[in-house]
Amino acid sequence: MKVHPKGYRKSLMKKMPDSRLETEEIMERITTVLLKNMEEKFREAPMKTKDLMKDIGLRGKQIKTKRFINDALFLLMAQKVVHKVKQNPIRWEIHEEYRKYGVPPVSKEKRDPWRLTHLLNFKRTK
Repeated sequence: MKVHPKGYRKSLMKKMPDSRLETEEIMERITTVLLKNMEEKFREAPMKTKDLMKDIGLRGKQIKTKRFINDALFLLMAQKVVHKVKQNPIRWEIHEEYRKYGVPPVSKEKRDPWRLTHLLNFKRTK
């Protein structure tokens, strides 16, 4: 079992000020976290939706409901970037089609984990 950071509870994050992440930024962060977790050394794999919400930095209103992350996840699923591994709870992994030709680099730095998200390109998100 992988160890989670201290204070890693959804109930605490709901009380924080709202994060104002756009759908495209959420998609980039989801992909980054799942790429980090490909070797299954970062968190439990495949990742639950709730753990993804915490790791990408959703806070306040955006973490209370799954509406914001589900929009991004289902757009990524349609583009064959991620796929559902299991139902109840839904667990996510990087899609084999996305891995086929190699994956983009991911920042290993803890202080700036989203540094290389600009290298990720997706089809239209709206």
